Amino acid sequence: MNDLKNKNLNTKNNKQKQEESINWSEIHAKLPLDESTQDKERRKALFRQFDPNGNGYLSLAEIEKGIRDVLAIDALFDAKPAIIRAFNSAKNATHGHSKVGAD
Repeated sequence: MNDLKNKNLNTKNNKQKQEESINWSEIHAKLPLDESTQDKERRKALFRQFDPNGNGYLSLAEIEKGIRDVLAIDALFDAKPAIIRAFNSAKNATHGHSKVGAD
């Protein structure tokens, strides 16, 4: 029972360290989040960089590669469990009607 308790404590400590090491200001600066026409165009350009095969869909591998190579934020790239959960949640929530999407 103590092994499980120690494992849970170590997992919690690792998550806290990871959250502390993520520079959210850096992430915010690299992501075009506004509703402006300029940011919409920047989002489309960012999507194209993440989608090297140009099929209009992002695989988990393409997202991970984009985070690592395009955004170049190592701390975010290292948050793989959160990335996987977000990917699966988004994949299950959409129906893929539009190649470009609703933005």
